[in-house]
Amino acid sequence: MARRPYFIEGMLLLATIAWGLSFIWVKQITLSGMGTDLFIALRFGAAAVLMSPFCIKALRSASRADLVNGCLIGVLMYLAMAAQTYGLMYTTPANSAFITAAYVAFVPFTAWFMLGKRPTARVYLTAGLCVVGLYILTVGGTGIDANLGNLITLGCAVAWSVQVSLVTKAARKGSLLLLTWLPLVVMFIISLVMGTALGTLSFEGVDVRAAAWPLGLSVLFPTLLAGLAQTYAQRYVEPNKAAVIYTLESVFACVISALMGMERLTPSLFIGGGLVVAAVLLGEIRFKKDVLKEETP
Repeated sequence: MARRPYFIEGMLLLATIAWGLSFIWVKQITLSGMGTDLFIALRFGAAAVLMSPFCIKALRSASRADLVNGCLIGVLMYLAMAAQTYGLMYTTPANSAFITAAYVAFVPFTAWFMLGKRPTARVYLTAGLCVVGLYILTVGGTGIDANLGNLITLGCAVAWSVQVSLVTKAARKGSLLLLTWLPLVVMFIISLVMGTALGTLSFEGVDVRAAAWPLGLSVLFPTLLAGLAQTYAQRYVEPNKAAVIYTLESVFACVISALMGMERLTPSLFIGGGLVVAAVLLGEIRFKKDVLKEETP
């Protein structure tokens, strides 16, 4: 598989499309009145149950590294998902998608720390452009206090950058099933505990009928199928290269959001979002010899 880069990158692209669509589904769920922890508990609890029959054998022979990495990935995913879901209550799907895409600029630094891959001088330019783009996108001439959702979503980007690097490190020698299933279980447990403590697991005021369809789609595509595709493909793809493909997530979310009438295309969105995408792509341009090296596990 390592010698079939188009197949591997195609899997990452399909996962990215699913994640782009999920912004729309999550927005619909927040509009139904469902709280963050209730949504996360239902989404990832259902996904964990569906995967459980296939993971019993792998769990019996699990290594300590698989258990630790799976739990850490789950914690990072919870932090990222909670920030993203809560942020979507105060921002649009396209803004959320573009800000989340900023994690690609952070990946070289997390990969350096976790995998020993030192970033090049170009990375610093990339980070600078990304900060400028985020400033335009989050402030947009209206003041930072009016964009609380955008700032919350920035925390999501930081958590995802660590998660991407950790998945690459863990997947090279770890169990595909466990590294996909354990994070789902951990996210379900955390959201259950947090929701119980905060009293936010109630269905009171929730339009269940409106939430059911997007919730089901969120369980199947961006959670189960995309999670398996990411864990498998990142065995063979470096985190920086995978992150470039993931930037298309924001593009898909923006286009779909605009087509559905959920997004107004403003100059701040074009300029700020364009700078973010341009920054992460600039930071990941590689010469042919570098690409060949990256495709070799």
